[in-house]
Amino acid sequence: MENKPLSGWLIASDIDGTLNTKVRTLPKRNEEAIRKYVYDYGGHFMLASGRTIESMRAHFEKLHLNSGLAAFGNGAGIYDYQQEKILWVQYIDETYTSQIISAAKKFPHAKLQIITTDECRLVRPDVAAKMLADSSKLRQVKYRNVDDVPTGDWCKVIFTGLPHVIDKVDRYVTDCNNGDRSNLMRSSVASFEVVSKGTNKGVAVMKVAQYLGIDKDHTAAIGDYFNDYEMLKTVGLPACCGQAPRGMKEIAKLVTCHCNRGAVADLIEYIKKHMPRGKEVFLMYTCTADMPHYINRILRVLEGADAKVIGRFRCRGLNTFGPFGVLGGAAKGHPDVHDLMSAADFVRNLKSDGSILTSQKKQKKK
Repeated sequence: MENKPLSGWLIASDIDGTLNTKVRTLPKRNEEAIRKYVYDYGGHFMLASGRTIESMRAHFEKLHLNSGLAAFGNGAGIYDYQQEKILWVQYIDETYTSQIISAAKKFPHAKLQIITTDECRLVRPDVAAKMLADSSKLRQVKYRNVDDVPTGDWCKVIFTGLPHVIDKVDRYVTDCNNGDRSNLMRSSVASFEVVSKGTNKGVAVMKVAQYLGIDKDHTAAIGDYFNDYEMLKTVGLPACCGQAPRGMKEIAKLVTCHCNRGAVADLIEYIKKHMPRGKEVFLMYTCTADMPHYINRILRVLEGADAKVIGRFRCRGLNTFGPFGVLGGAAKGHPDVHDLMSAADFVRNLKSDGSILTSQKKQKKK
């Protein structure tokens, strides 16, 4: 798969109103585009949703995603459907839990749902809150008093109610959070969600990118509402659906069609269209020793993109990995002045006659 042209890309997609239509069906255009992107082009695709692990499962199974990874609970955790285990989860800490409890008491007309990895805890639920809880596909436990709800394992909290009530909850919790909204999000005009401080979809997506060895510049994300805002701000290529509010469109590099017409397919087509192919490229890198295999992975990616490598430059560089760090690092002082001068010579020669210089050592022999 690494030899395929988009094997170095990761796309993260919200589900409801993005991957799916407004009536929660998967457009055939999206399904076909994702399959080609994954299997023909070698790209990585993940789901990033406010949904629970179980309510996302059907989407994963239908798409047959190659990585098996998904961000659940608006970035509260990462689940691997192939290994059937949680790889990472961030629970809401006790200090922040107390602020949520305070908000629930201050605004009793707002209904409260507390999502854990395997349970949905409901405080004073109405019919609408019960319907939302049913979609989580988790065991439900009801409470009359928020003080009776067990704490310590909260992944996500959802306030639901009339828009003007949720507006007040939003302002109150934001003030308690000193104005920081990175872990606070409006998933609709009638719902407000909270995850652990320092956690959001963007954090989860970049953890997956790091796990897969994908550079930030080759990460893309698409969403339709403000619970996707931090994710779009984090990735290299942010996109939003045509029906997204103005605030989302302002930070997006690409505005696609309406979700009903296949917004994810628009994003994939954009990446394919703007992907450089058949370009001449050169490589400059540092490595403690002369190890040709060090750049094998990027060479395979370039090969998949039909790129022509017209030059390579390597010099020694400080290495603090593993035991080297304990010893203060290997190749101390590098790159040094001589290394930088050699790099400048490499670029000048490359620019003037296209000569292929493969390392500092070979430059000296020339």
